[in-house]
Amino acid sequence: MNNEHLILALSRLITVTISLTGTLVYGYDLVGNRASLTYPDGKTAATTYNADNQELTVTDWDGGVTTYSYDAAGRLATTALPNGVQTTNSYDDANRLAGLRHVDTNTGALQAEYLYELDGLGYRQVATEMLRLPDSGGGGLQTTAPVQYQAMLRMAHHVQPMRGVSPSHRGANRVAQLVY
Repeated sequence: MNNEHLILALSRLITVTISLTGTLVYGYDLVGNRASLTYPDGKTAATTYNADNQELTVTDWDGGVTTYSYDAAGRLATTALPNGVQTTNSYDDANRLAGLRHVDTNTGALQAEYLYELDGLGYRQVATEMLRLPDSGGGGLQTTAPVQYQAMLRMAHHVQPMRGVSPSHRGANRVAQLVY
Protein backbone atom coordinates (compact mmCIF):
# COMPACT_ATOMS: atom_id res chain seq x y z
CA MET A 1 0.00 0.00 0.00
CA ASN A 2 1.81 3.02 -1.27
CA ASN A 3 1.73 5.98 1.16
CA GLU A 4 -1.12 4.42 3.12
CA HIS A 5 -0.96 3.61 6.81
CA LEU A 6 -3.39 1.39 8.68
CA ILE A 7 -3.70 1.27 12.45
CA LEU A 8 -5.59 -1.67 13.96
CA ALA A 9 -6.78 -2.18 17.52
CA LEU A 10 -8.47 -5.40 18.66
CA SER A 11 -8.57 -6.48 14.98
CA ARG A 12 -10.57 -3.38 14.10
CA LEU A 13 -9.46 -0.74 11.67
CA ILE A 14 -8.97 2.53 13.57
CA THR A 15 -7.33 4.85 11.05
CA VAL A 16 -6.33 4.90 7.42
CA THR A 17 -3.89 7.59 6.37
CA ILE A 18 -3.41 8.38 2.70
CA SER A 19 -0.74 10.95 1.99
CA LEU A 20 -2.75 12.91 -0.59
CA THR A 21 -6.06 13.09 1.24
CA GLY A 22 -5.48 12.70 4.96
CA THR A 23 -6.71 10.34 7.65
CA LEU A 24 -9.99 8.47 8.03
CA VAL A 25 -10.85 7.62 11.64
CA TYR A 26 -13.21 4.78 12.56
CA GLY A 27 -15.09 4.57 15.87
CA TYR A 28 -16.80 1.48 17.29
CA ASP A 29 -19.57 0.74 19.77
CA LEU A 30 -19.13 -1.61 22.75
CA VAL A 31 -19.85 -4.75 20.72
CA GLY A 32 -17.53 -3.86 17.86
CA ASN A 33 -19.90 -2.38 15.28
CA ARG A 34 -18.50 0.57 13.35
CA ALA A 35 -20.38 3.50 14.90
CA SER A 36 -18.61 6.44 13.28
CA LEU A 37 -16.44 7.41 10.35
CA THR A 38 -14.63 10.75 10.41
CA TYR A 39 -13.27 12.06 7.12
CA PRO A 40 -10.05 14.08 6.74
CA ASP A 41 -12.04 17.34 6.60
CA GLY A 42 -13.65 16.56 9.98
CA LYS A 43 -17.06 15.56 8.62
CA THR A 44 -18.51 12.57 10.46
CA ALA A 45 -21.06 9.88 9.62
CA ALA A 46 -22.64 7.91 12.49
CA THR A 47 -24.27 4.48 12.42
CA THR A 48 -26.74 2.88 14.87
CA TYR A 49 -27.59 -0.81 15.16
CA ASN A 50 -30.42 -3.01 16.41
CA ALA A 51 -30.09 -5.82 18.97
CA ASP A 52 -29.08 -8.19 16.14
CA ASN A 53 -26.19 -5.85 15.19
CA GLN A 54 -27.85 -4.91 11.90
CA GLU A 55 -27.56 -1.31 10.73
CA LEU A 56 -30.63 0.75 11.63
CA THR A 57 -29.53 4.25 10.66
CA VAL A 58 -26.63 6.08 9.08
CA THR A 59 -26.57 9.83 9.68
CA ASP A 60 -24.31 11.87 7.43
CA TRP A 61 -22.48 15.10 8.32
CA ASP A 62 -25.38 17.19 6.94
CA GLY A 63 -27.93 15.43 9.15
CA GLY A 64 -29.30 13.26 6.34
CA VAL A 65 -30.51 9.94 7.72
CA THR A 66 -30.61 6.63 5.85
CA THR A 67 -32.85 4.10 7.63
CA TYR A 68 -32.82 0.31 7.25
CA SER A 69 -35.52 -2.19 8.21
CA TYR A 70 -35.46 -5.98 8.25
CA ASP A 71 -38.07 -8.69 7.84
CA ALA A 72 -38.78 -11.52 10.30
CA ALA A 73 -36.07 -13.64 8.64
CA GLY A 74 -33.47 -10.93 9.29
CA ARG A 75 -33.15 -9.96 5.62
CA LEU A 76 -32.86 -6.34 4.56
CA ALA A 77 -36.43 -5.31 3.72
CA THR A 78 -36.22 -1.56 3.08
CA THR A 79 -33.68 1.22 2.76
CA ALA A 80 -35.02 4.77 3.10
CA LEU A 81 -32.69 7.49 1.81
CA PRO A 82 -32.61 11.12 2.98
CA ASN A 83 -33.94 12.30 -0.41
CA GLY A 84 -37.20 10.39 0.07
CA VAL A 85 -36.41 7.39 -2.14
CA GLN A 86 -37.19 4.07 -0.50
CA THR A 87 -35.89 0.75 -1.77
CA THR A 88 -37.87 -2.40 -1.02
CA ASN A 89 -36.18 -5.78 -1.46
CA SER A 90 -38.06 -8.96 -2.35
CA TYR A 91 -36.79 -12.50 -1.89
CA ASP A 92 -37.64 -15.92 -3.28
CA ASP A 93 -38.48 -18.99 -1.17
CA ALA A 94 -34.75 -19.80 -0.87
CA ASN A 95 -34.07 -16.34 0.69
CA ARG A 96 -32.31 -15.07 -2.44
CA LEU A 97 -32.73 -11.50 -3.64
CA ALA A 98 -35.40 -11.63 -6.36
CA GLY A 99 -36.05 -7.93 -6.87
CA LEU A 100 -35.53 -4.31 -5.89
CA ARG A 101 -38.12 -1.55 -6.11
CA HIS A 102 -37.24 2.17 -5.75
CA VAL A 103 -40.15 4.53 -4.94
CA ASP A 104 -40.08 8.29 -4.32
CA THR A 105 -42.05 8.49 -1.07
CA ASN A 106 -42.63 12.22 -1.61
CA THR A 107 -44.66 11.61 -4.78
CA GLY A 108 -45.39 7.88 -4.65
CA ALA A 109 -43.78 7.53 -8.10
CA LEU A 110 -41.98 4.31 -8.93
CA GLN A 111 -38.44 5.29 -9.97
CA ALA A 112 -37.02 1.89 -10.90
CA GLU A 113 -37.59 -1.80 -10.48
CA TYR A 114 -35.20 -4.72 -10.96
CA LEU A 115 -36.44 -8.31 -11.17
CA TYR A 116 -34.13 -11.33 -11.18
CA GLU A 117 -34.71 -14.87 -12.42
CA LEU A 118 -32.30 -17.24 -10.68
CA ASP A 119 -31.21 -20.78 -11.43
CA GLY A 120 -31.18 -23.55 -8.82
CA LEU A 121 -27.79 -22.40 -7.53
CA GLY A 122 -28.94 -18.82 -7.09
CA TYR A 123 -27.12 -17.37 -10.08
CA ARG A 124 -28.94 -14.71 -12.06
CA GLN A 125 -30.10 -16.02 -15.39
CA VAL A 126 -32.21 -13.02 -16.40
CA ALA A 127 -32.33 -9.52 -14.95
CA THR A 128 -35.11 -7.18 -16.03
CA GLU A 129 -34.83 -3.51 -15.19
CA MET A 130 -37.51 -0.88 -15.52
CA LEU A 131 -36.26 2.68 -15.19
CA ARG A 132 -37.81 6.12 -15.25
CA LEU A 133 -35.73 7.65 -18.01
CA PRO A 134 -35.38 11.39 -18.71
CA ASP A 135 -36.75 10.98 -22.23
CA SER A 136 -39.91 9.33 -20.88
CA GLY A 137 -41.30 12.81 -20.21
CA GLY A 138 -41.93 11.97 -16.58
CA GLY A 139 -44.40 9.36 -17.72
CA GLY A 140 -44.20 5.65 -17.07
CA LEU A 141 -41.24 3.38 -16.75
CA GLN A 142 -39.35 1.98 -19.70
CA THR A 143 -38.12 -1.60 -19.70
CA THR A 144 -34.46 -1.54 -20.65
CA ALA A 145 -33.50 -5.21 -20.48
CA PRO A 146 -33.60 -8.31 -20.06
CA VAL A 147 -29.99 -9.21 -19.42
CA GLN A 148 -29.18 -12.88 -19.89
CA TYR A 149 -26.17 -14.66 -18.44
CA GLN A 150 -24.08 -17.53 -19.79
CA ALA A 151 -23.07 -20.56 -17.76
CA MET A 152 -19.77 -18.90 -16.78
CA LEU A 153 -21.78 -16.03 -15.20
CA ARG A 154 -20.92 -13.66 -18.02
CA MET A 155 -23.49 -11.34 -19.43
CA ALA A 156 -24.37 -12.95 -22.75
CA HIS A 157 -26.96 -10.58 -24.12
CA HIS A 158 -28.40 -7.21 -23.23
CA VAL A 159 -30.68 -5.15 -25.44
CA GLN A 160 -31.63 -1.52 -24.97
CA PRO A 161 -34.88 -0.41 -26.64
CA MET A 162 -34.12 0.47 -30.27
CA ARG A 163 -30.37 0.11 -29.61
CA GLY A 164 -28.01 -2.85 -29.55
CA VAL A 165 -25.27 -3.47 -27.07
CA SER A 166 -22.09 -5.47 -27.23
CA PRO A 167 -20.51 -6.52 -23.94
CA SER A 168 -16.76 -7.14 -23.91
CA HIS A 169 -15.24 -9.27 -21.18
CA ARG A 170 -11.96 -9.25 -19.33
CA GLY A 171 -10.44 -11.76 -16.93
CA ALA A 172 -12.56 -13.66 -14.41
CA ASN A 173 -15.65 -13.31 -16.61
CA ARG A 174 -16.23 -9.67 -15.68
CA VAL A 175 -17.90 -7.28 -18.05
CA ALA A 176 -15.32 -4.67 -19.00
CA GLN A 177 -17.67 -2.37 -20.87
CA LEU A 178 -21.01 -2.15 -22.62
CA VAL A 179 -20.96 -0.53 -26.05
CA TYR A 180 -24.26 0.98 -27.18
